Amino acid sequence: MRRPPRIITIVVAAVALVILLLALAVLASAALDRPSKTIQSEVTIDASKETVWRILTDFEGYASWNPLMTEAEGEAQLGAEIEVHLQPPDGDGQDLSPEITILRPDRKLAWMSRDVMPGVSDREYEVIIDELGDGRVRVVMHKRFEGVLIPFTSTAEEQAGLDLMAEALKRRAEAAASE
Repeated sequence: MRRPPRIITIVVAAVALVILLLALAVLASAALDRPSKTIQSEVTIDASKETVWRILTDFEGYASWNPLMTEAEGEAQLGAEIEVHLQPPDGDGQDLSPEITILRPDRKLAWMSRDVMPGVSDREYEVIIDELGDGRVRVVMHKRFEGVLIPFTSTAEEQAGLDLMAEALKRRAEAAASE
């Protein structure tokens, strides 16, 4: 049996070494300070905090108004796992199974999901409702991406989706408030 030419062996070894060094650099970065990216959207809504909260925690109703999270199901309970289909505009859809980590009625809702295992590609989603008075609220939505794969991902599509979701929530809550 013929052995491969020496140059091929050297090239394969060099490529393997580069891949190994990149993997070690990413893992070291993750161990010291996991890379992260954050996006945010904010909207002022002419509706009560109770109305906005009811819409945000009615996961089954997301299909009728939410352009980013086009399907969702589950119970709004601390520690509960919900099922969400995320569909960023012009992006690939993704099914997530986040766990609700914060549930403060009429004020704050947060959940976290992980791809594969902790530290690889984690997502934290948080919605804060601030009462402004005169039947108005400000809703701030944060989404934090964290993990070793994050430097290689773009959040532009999810930012566009989060902005669309904020505007759709405004329309839905203001319509519900006027009923």
